[in-house]
Amino acid sequence: MKILWTHINFALQMNPLKIFWFYVLVGLMSIGFSVLYELYLEDTVPFKFAKFSTLFDVPEKPEEKLIKELKKFVRTDTLITEQDIAEDTTRLRQILDSILAEEKKIIFPNDDHEPLWRIFRKAERGKRIRILHYGDSQIEGERITAQIRNELQKLFGGKGPGLVPVIPVAPRLSVKTEYSEHWKRVPGFGKVDTTIKHGRFGPLIVYFESSPDSTDESWFTIKPNKYAYYRARRYSKAVFFWSVPEDTARIKIFVNDSLYHDSIYEQARLIIREFTVPTGATITLRHSGSPVHVYAVSLEDNTGKGVIMDNIPLRGSAGTIFTRQNKTFLKLFYDYLKPDLIILQFGGNVVPYIDNEKRCKNYGRWFASQIRFLKSIAPDASFMVIGPADMATIIDGKLQTYPILECVINVLKDAALKNDAMFWNMYLNMGGSGTIIKWAEADTPLAAKDYVHFTIPGVKKVAQMLWEDILYEYELYKKLEKDEDL
Repeated sequence: MKILWTHINFALQMNPLKIFWFYVLVGLMSIGFSVLYELYLEDTVPFKFAKFSTLFDVPEKPEEKLIKELKKFVRTDTLITEQDIAEDTTRLRQILDSILAEEKKIIFPNDDHEPLWRIFRKAERGKRIRILHYGDSQIEGERITAQIRNELQKLFGGKGPGLVPVIPVAPRLSVKTEYSEHWKRVPGFGKVDTTIKHGRFGPLIVYFESSPDSTDESWFTIKPNKYAYYRARRYSKAVFFWSVPEDTARIKIFVNDSLYHDSIYEQARLIIREFTVPTGATITLRHSGSPVHVYAVSLEDNTGKGVIMDNIPLRGSAGTIFTRQNKTFLKLFYDYLKPDLIILQFGGNVVPYIDNEKRCKNYGRWFASQIRFLKSIAPDASFMVIGPADMATIIDGKLQTYPILECVINVLKDAALKNDAMFWNMYLNMGGSGTIIKWAEADTPLAAKDYVHFTIPGVKKVAQMLWEDILYEYELYKKLEKDEDL
């Protein structure tokens, strides 16, 4: 305090001109230190100091913040007058809330709901519905898929988990698998073996190669997981997809330890074998002879009715790997599976690596080409794109949502709607910017501390949001279809 009083007395004794230049000098020194701190000292000094780049920031007015939010969705000059901006932030908030409510629902190309409604119509007639749910690591272990599948199967019938891999990357909710040491996972995405040129990886974009010793057999076993949803455990049909690249191979199928099938197969590009099995049976494949490639086993209801929803996680993928697949070969699977809906849930894996709008738009164009490719081999399928969740990282010492995230979501939405695909905005449904931080730091965490992935409660919350929007569409469909019948 004494030192401070000494400085005040010194200042009072100076004439006005000297006082002026004294404060100019202090101001320049402060600005100089701000520049030095921002460029060199921020990560080394044990205290925080104002940065030069933020010294002259002007806080946003509430109405300016609302206008910025509105501009993400519409041209505000067509809706709002200068008087509105100056006098009525309440009206701006009402407009924004109304737009957000619509943006959180499933968005349809040209506002045409038929791509989803025709699936409802088919399901109500007792027909089989197949949904392929592709996504990144957010859906590993049947996360999101399992909950939506269960609700759809309760509503429209159907049993089983659908397509199952020999070697899952993460434990699956519906089934458990065991396998011998002779199996090798060969992916068509991520770290791909560049010596493999054929591009024949099947619908899971991965195959499993068995190369047993001449004196041994390779094997794998699939059985229901006791923690699975009830209907997922009640499959009564098993469909095997494999190929014999060269020479001959012997395949034996056991169901609950009883031999169901034993045959020698010659070289073939794709073999599909269907077996009716006891409900929830344990299924084992044994192989000897030349190598075989197993693409998947589909566990489903043998009635041919109800919903089958396949969980196909592609860890690390941005969803841009489909055009690298052998089109003719993949079409063989799609012709058999006959998907009614293909869901593409991607985008999160590019967010940390895109640093400008140009690269973001390039990704959107690339993703659009994937939709067109899949449409060319599944022309009767409807498509839905699900954008990434909120994601956060440390920027300027502060944990915050990735700045490029909304651009990525917007280009995915644009790619979907321009290619006759539906779009669902997971980011907005969560709550938008900063939500992942709140979820991770909640008393019951809904997100992991990587500020990217969900916890189990978080998965359930997001899946419930999606299901409620699907159910909203179903109720709307029933109402309008009933009105048309009157």
